[in-house]
Amino acid sequence: MKNALVVGAGVFGLSVARELAGRGWSVQVVDQDWPRPAGPSSAASRILRLAHGGDPFYTALAWRARTLWTELEQESGSSFLLPTGVLHLASSGDDHSHLHASLRCLTELDLPVERIDTAEAARRFSVGAVDLDFAVLEPAGGVLLAARALRALADSASRRGVRLTRGVAEPDESGRVRLDRRSLRPDLTIWAPGPSLPAVFPDLTSATAVRQDAYYIRAARTGPAPAWIDHGRGAYGIPAVDAQDVKVVPDVTVDPAEEPDLALPEDLRAYLGRRFPDLAKAPVARREPCAYAAMPDDDFLLAPHPADERIWIVGGDSGHGFKHGPALGALVCDAIDDPTTIPARFKLR
Repeated sequence: MKNALVVGAGVFGLSVARELAGRGWSVQVVDQDWPRPAGPSSAASRILRLAHGGDPFYTALAWRARTLWTELEQESGSSFLLPTGVLHLASSGDDHSHLHASLRCLTELDLPVERIDTAEAARRFSVGAVDLDFAVLEPAGGVLLAARALRALADSASRRGVRLTRGVAEPDESGRVRLDRRSLRPDLTIWAPGPSLPAVFPDLTSATAVRQDAYYIRAARTGPAPAWIDHGRGAYGIPAVDAQDVKVVPDVTVDPAEEPDLALPEDLRAYLGRRFPDLAKAPVARREPCAYAAMPDDDFLLAPHPADERIWIVGGDSGHGFKHGPALGALVCDAIDDPTTIPARFKLR
């Protein structure tokens, strides 16, 4: 039996490890922070959206991932994909071409989507109608409880024989892996180090380490509501799910070393004041930092190491990778079996 070492126990690493084990590999996963890996996989919740502008590849990948997440729920007996729906908001004065492209792409792929006018959005979802042109609802979208989903992935991988360990792995010039001062050369090595990708391979990738801060607001009144995204205003939010406060996120990145601030950014508070007035008045309960590796073009990275085809690099999730996890795991394993299947957009860069 061939053996594989996967470095990184985030959603990418665990998805690849689980899939490899299902294809007959003997797999070990190592992560220096196991059982609580850093990066996007450590967030309390993540949005599962299908819409990716006019890009049918990512749209179809997200739909496939949704199916695989649902199957994992059934296998694990755990509920972690909440069918809240996802509401895209089109604020007046913004360029809506991305949202129009998403609407067309979802329709062409025959995936559930609904265009909603301002009055209906206000009536159905209690959204402030001030400067709102229209909205687009993805009824099949939802919220992934990330920690619970990651645990289900890990447990499923373990049932397939994957060994999950804590340790520090580093690459050396020969292609070997140094693991806690031991030198290893497995048949296959998958590097999926999450936000550490730029530090692990500084000369091979243009990825940069960034951080995005989420704010949890203690709203006085909460109830069933969709997750929401306003691309034009650079903000998104997740309703109070699984006993959590309402999560709102300004879609901006900062240097991971920058000192965090618990105060809600003023432009975000002003936006909430127009769109969700109750949230704008509520106190911030806590802040959640999320570090990740960002690619200049937002496409993932999936490629063999130029010096050794037994070493693969997977990452550069650019903040939109978690939802794709299990589908990307299958894609990676397909590429290992046949490198000609690697999408050109995922090349080493």
